[in-house]
Amino acid sequence: MTYFILFPDDTPEACKLDTNILGEDTGFGTFWTGTGFKAFKKIIDEQHDIINHITILDDQGRRYEVDQFLNCLKGLRIRQ
Repeated sequence: MTYFILFPDDTPEACKLDTNILGEDTGFGTFWTGTGFKAFKKIIDEQHDIINHITILDDQGRRYEVDQFLNCLKGLRIRQ
């Protein structure tokens, strides 16, 4: 499953951009990060004011709240 981050001015087509790819859960206990994961981590660590303005989608079109996405990562090895 591939996950994407959309910022307030992004359209769904932005999911095609490397900068919006959070990463991929390979189904084997590993989450391979994408370029968008760096921005996501910075938002979590430093820019709490925009957390409620981002959208997280998966490749099936399902939306996730930040806490739901973080729960998806629990128990997975995060690899870059």
